[in-house]
Amino acid sequence: MTRYVILESGPLRSPAHDVQNWSDRPFFNDSVLSWYWGHASLGPYSIVWFDAIDTEGTEHFSSYVARDGEVLTANCEDSTVVARPWGGEDTYPPPAGTEVPDGFILTFADVEGREFRVNVTTFATPVPNSLYNRFIGTAEGSFAGENETFVGVASYEQFKAA
Repeated sequence: MTRYVILESGPLRSPAHDVQNWSDRPFFNDSVLSWYWGHASLGPYSIVWFDAIDTEGTEHFSSYVARDGEVLTANCEDSTVVARPWGGEDTYPPPAGTEVPDGFILTFADVEGREFRVNVTTFATPVPNSLYNRFIGTAEGSFAGENETFVGVASYEQFKAA
């Protein structure tokens, strides 16, 4: 989706990401035990990740990676992206009421035949609570076995079941 924002200096064309989550049953405890979702821009790359565990214990994944606006991967295959917390409270899956992690390690399994690893580090938690956290942080990533590093910013969230 593209949105147009009018500033005093004139129109600014900017991509926006709208997310709507729908379910035919209650979200917590009936549908989801844990949920990590986020998006980041680092260097020429834009990424979106989703890694959740349902109430049956099945992990679900969704990944999106683009470079300079060209989609490189967008799929929901098993382990297409794995998100794991690090530092602080890094229990996985996270129980309700626990403290927040310092960040997340994201492993995108197949981006043009290569593994893309991203470390997101939290610098603000504007929405802290016992079941849900929204984070703002930095993102730093590279392809496995390669030296070039890409840096940027991220916005991400975590749901923790009761």
